[in-house]
Amino acid sequence: MAAINIEVGGIKNFDLSGTDSALGPRWCKWNESFEYFILAKSVKDDVQQRALLLHSAGGEVQELFEILVDSGPGPNVEEDTATSFQKVTRTLDTYFIHRVNEPYEQHIFRNMLQQEGETIMQFVARLRKQVVNCNFREANTDIRDQVIDKCRSAALRQKLLEKQDLSLQKALEIAQVMEAVDLQVKSMTVTTLPETSGAVDQKRVQVNRSM
Repeated sequence: MAAINIEVGGIKNFDLSGTDSALGPRWCKWNESFEYFILAKSVKDDVQQRALLLHSAGGEVQELFEILVDSGPGPNVEEDTATSFQKVTRTLDTYFIHRVNEPYEQHIFRNMLQQEGETIMQFVARLRKQVVNCNFREANTDIRDQVIDKCRSAALRQKLLEKQDLSLQKALEIAQVMEAVDLQVKSMTVTTLPETSGAVDQKRVQVNRSM
């Protein structure tokens, strides 16, 4: 096995603090970043991937992993073909992700509203962050429905409801266009108001002079 020199200083240890519901999403994000890291570093050896994951995750995760039991590939799989790296990931996934209270997280998702001054894209960004905890089968569909139901603009809601086979991407395109037009209209109104006021004052002066 060829030696590989890898700088791991850029990978922070996994943070085990916080509530159970926060650990699952945090672990998914950390693990995704780690997979990007080993891909960028071209680490392909199974043993090195396993060692690097546990080293990067930190001492607390290493101690936790030592007392965990691998849940296996599932009841319908006759032969476990997972590599040692995949088994470590599977074991930690089972521990962290299954601790999420999905009904509660879905409740939070369903009650999220577009805030004042928040664009639809910013609202969707918050929804995407929360939907990670919910385990929806069609996350984009649920996000689309939440945008329709909880957006602040009644005009946008009506526009979206008029569309057949509306995808999330199409809903975002419509929302962005309407938001841009709304800003342009407000800008034009602000620009023309002083001129209108000045014209009225000028007419008053002319009337006063004629009296």
